[in-house]
Amino acid sequence: MSESVLASGAARVFTAIASLSALQAVGYLFLGVVVGLLGTWIYLYPYSSIVSSSRNLPGPPSEHFIAGNLLYLTRREHPRPIYQAWIDKYGPTGRLRGLMGVQRIYTADPVAISHIFQNADQWPKSKSTGIMLRRMLGNGLITAEGTDHRRQRRVLNPAFSPRAVKEMTPIFFDKARSVREKFAQLLEEPTNEARVLVNMDTLETHENGGPIDVGLLMEQATLDTIGAAGFDYDFATLFSRRSELLDAFHSAIKAMQASALVSALQNRFVLFNALPTPGQKLGKASRATMNRVGDRIVAQKTQAITRMGIEKDTDIGTADLLSRLIRANMATDLEDRERLTHREVQAQICTFIFAGSETTGVALTWALYRLATNKSMQDRLRAELVTLGEHPDIDEIHGLPFLEKFTREILRMDSPVPAVGREPASKTTLPLSRPVRGRDGKMIDAVTVDKGTEVAILIGNVNRDPAIWGPDAHEFNPDRYDSPALASVPGVYGNLLTFIGGPRNCIGWRLALAEFKIILFTLLRAYELAEVPGTELRSETTLGIMRTRSNHEGLVVPLLVRPVGE
Repeated sequence: MSESVLASGAARVFTAIASLSALQAVGYLFLGVVVGLLGTWIYLYPYSSIVSSSRNLPGPPSEHFIAGNLLYLTRREHPRPIYQAWIDKYGPTGRLRGLMGVQRIYTADPVAISHIFQNADQWPKSKSTGIMLRRMLGNGLITAEGTDHRRQRRVLNPAFSPRAVKEMTPIFFDKARSVREKFAQLLEEPTNEARVLVNMDTLETHENGGPIDVGLLMEQATLDTIGAAGFDYDFATLFSRRSELLDAFHSAIKAMQASALVSALQNRFVLFNALPTPGQKLGKASRATMNRVGDRIVAQKTQAITRMGIEKDTDIGTADLLSRLIRANMATDLEDRERLTHREVQAQICTFIFAGSETTGVALTWALYRLATNKSMQDRLRAELVTLGEHPDIDEIHGLPFLEKFTREILRMDSPVPAVGREPASKTTLPLSRPVRGRDGKMIDAVTVDKGTEVAILIGNVNRDPAIWGPDAHEFNPDRYDSPALASVPGVYGNLLTFIGGPRNCIGWRLALAEFKIILFTLLRAYELAEVPGTELRSETTLGIMRTRSNHEGLVVPLLVRPVGE
């Protein structure tokens, strides 16, 4: 009886739906979406304010009924100054509103950050970040969590060891010399590279020198370097060659930049993934291309290693990261359950591009700009660099004291990743070393954080914290490292958060340092740099990475360049 009643009721429902006109159906669908969104907003805004365990934390009022306090995301503004204003007013740990009113927490408290980094399984990447990155990179080391991440990390670790990085330094020197040659080519033939060389007629120049868009060249140089060092792939972007893989990768980035707000909503709420946006279509097409090209690269590398034998020592043809990964993954003493799948191996290709080029390119751009605006510092660094021969060992380069201090200060002041997000897998307590005054007027020395509440870890703000670096923390001063810092930071390098810390620290930090120093070593010995008059730089973020742009239309960061001694 009950089954017949249900069947009859279902039939009536389907009949009623079938009788609707197309316009009526669309109207009801739209109404359903509006009601769903309104219900979500009511739940996330007023209701969550009442039940949230972190509701007593201080913080700014919401600025927007959809974007909350994250309007800077839609504008792609650099978040550090925004968060610094909140830190100054509310304290180093506080509460704010995310998209659709979601409760979020920010923190620049070293003890809280150390707790999060050291308990990586309890504090995975935020779901929104994971969705965004997996959509573009697949399930590689950056996006994997828990046992999958540990398994991938174990297989990848040998590829990033000090020995492996040392064996890759010939690649770094080769690409650094290519940048130096590109500088010479641009200065000799200014009319052939209008998109890279600044208009010579509008600027005062030196004999045998001129203004070059070094920001663009650093982006190209680091892409070429990670292509060669990452998987023995010649992008040749410095010399304007097109690459199917790189075109697809950049298209995937553009797909997520198409609408910052819509993209952010899609990363946070499954409902919005149903929207047939142009970005969704472009992203899927780009991912398909990256998969196809990646499959071919992995197959070629696997065949090469199989012919050589997996026990054979690395030669120049298999010194790249991917070859080392495939060799380690084929090891006979590795259990099957510990091996990476084909798709996981292939996902590392785009992971290498994303993590290994954008960040180092930004750091190099800021390094060259800061040297161009401080001639005495530039001369001091060059005087140290020329004490070594043309082809030094990487250990000799690491042994240069002022280069090391300068490198640390660039990574402190101009961290390519200004913040990262983590959220607890279950309700937990976050300890604070710097108590904050709650909304009820009482001091808070520990915060209860509900499952799924995103915590923004403010890397850039910690790196410039006066409590750690003294009253001149916001000034660029490499000599600060002659004295110990006032407090410790839970990072893997230089008492900085730039490469994160804990078991999920940046696996490629040694590689990044070697590449950064070798390119600086090669360029600064050959060329003098000066600021282009009237240049102003601004920083914006895309996919969580800081990008630097100048006020000169169509240019990234132009600098006046001329050969040393001319």
